[in-house]
Amino acid sequence: MKKTLALLGLGALLTSCVSLTGQLDVKEPLQVKKKSGFLNLKRKLVTLEPGHYAAEVKALGEKNFNLTLLGEDNFKVPLATEADIKFPTKNGDIFVAGKDIDQPFDIAGTIKTDYSYGPTQDVIESCTWYATENRCEKVCRTIQVDNKPVQKCDVECHQVQVSYPGYQRVLYHMTTIDRDLSLRLLSAEKELATFKGYDTETYRVNESVGVCR
Repeated sequence: MKKTLALLGLGALLTSCVSLTGQLDVKEPLQVKKKSGFLNLKRKLVTLEPGHYAAEVKALGEKNFNLTLLGEDNFKVPLATEADIKFPTKNGDIFVAGKDIDQPFDIAGTIKTDYSYGPTQDVIESCTWYATENRCEKVCRTIQVDNKPVQKCDVECHQVQVSYPGYQRVLYHMTTIDRDLSLRLLSAEKELATFKGYDTETYRVNESVGVCR
């Protein structure tokens, strides 16, 4: 089965460090503040000429994103904010003012996530199980008797955890997440550039795991 689920705004991207790869289409000369200096701690105002650029939007924190031009050495445009921005809790529009991200442009756009689920798989897999057992061993020590070294041996027992190979029954399915992001870079409501990116992630979800024996 397949259904479209609501995405918890851009903030949902960073929970899994998602990178959405796509293309930045610059329609008019676009001024941006890119990272520069030692450890990228400074910003430098540069102009991107009209053209098509391979790019990605990557989440670095709850309100910290980078727009990176791929193939361009260290060209990263920070989109970080400390403002109390309310991202949509369902599929819908996104808007961030330039003053909130210290950039000479505003960002508007939409984002959507689609989940699809594969059929349940019933498999037997190898595993490791553990048991606590009482183990005894002979322990010898050298003691002094009448100023002479004498070896004294005793049997000492203690509880140890022992691992054994085994098998278990597992029911699981694969989940695929498709994310689509469309952004518009605006100045005085004039569209200067657009970005369209996507990401696909597939992971396994265990429905039940039997006892390992």
